[in-house]
Amino acid sequence: MPLTIITTAPTAVQTAAVNTAITTIDANEPYKATLTEDEKNDFQTVAANRYPYAVKAIRDLAPNWTSQMAPDVAAMLPQATVSLTVMDTYRPAISRLKVLLEYFTDGHHIVGYQAYQFLRAFYGEAQALKARGVAGADALVDELAPLFEQQGGGTPPLLSSISFILLLTDANRTVLFDYTGNIFATGDPLTQTWETSIFNIVTLSNGIHGVLQWTYATSGEKNPILTGNIDTIGEMDISNNRIRVFTAVGSNKCKNFNAFGNNFDAPSTNGALNWLDKNDELNGTANLAGGTNAPPTGSGITAKNSLIAKGWTVTTN
Repeated sequence: MPLTIITTAPTAVQTAAVNTAITTIDANEPYKATLTEDEKNDFQTVAANRYPYAVKAIRDLAPNWTSQMAPDVAAMLPQATVSLTVMDTYRPAISRLKVLLEYFTDGHHIVGYQAYQFLRAFYGEAQALKARGVAGADALVDELAPLFEQQGGGTPPLLSSISFILLLTDANRTVLFDYTGNIFATGDPLTQTWETSIFNIVTLSNGIHGVLQWTYATSGEKNPILTGNIDTIGEMDISNNRIRVFTAVGSNKCKNFNAFGNNFDAPSTNGALNWLDKNDELNGTANLAGGTNAPPTGSGITAKNSLIAKGWTVTTN
């Protein structure tokens, strides 16, 4: 079932109306009964599937037999009749309140998920900026780190992420990324965040493609970010997307990397080649030619030669 993205906050009028309704319900519930968990277990009640039998027994059968009953049992019937009336009042109210509570809890879960996706993407982007040596990014990573600490403290793991910065000169242009799972792909989700609160999720299996695309309505610089278990990607095709800056953080197992026809600057070309070289995979392919992709320099040349020595076919401008 597709995830319902929540993009707007409730209005002040809606929030006030909900709070007023809750206050009204609370004020008009006459019993305010509370039970401990042990009491709930100890006090046997009429199960939902037995309710029709209870109605028949209390309202139809028992009144005709009171004269034949033991006096103490017959004396219980008026209270049982009142109890059944209260059950009649509670049952539809409980059903409606359960539906409403599920709306609230599910909505809360969705917006929490959306917020967490941004936090992961933002943290991954901060790590990418730190890796690129951007001033102040190391302090930003340190400040965000506690958000991802495990209970009881500890250092949060480095999130694998890939950041693409695209220079789009026209509106209504579709960006398409094609990822293929490898032998490590067992259904772990990858999240491609395109814009705030707009993202796709794909789960890869070995040899299965996950094609993610988005059409940007406005022109200008965009920054889609991929987060998740990047090790599950065996092939990555990001060709012809006008990508200007490519930054990858964390490990990878990619053996086929196609960035043909982009606009990589030199640090992006060098960074991509070094990222691929670190995965220790043999006999892969990397295409960073075409477009205005910068040729490798320095460490990029070293990484390119290292990949070629490991059986890779590497094409650059």
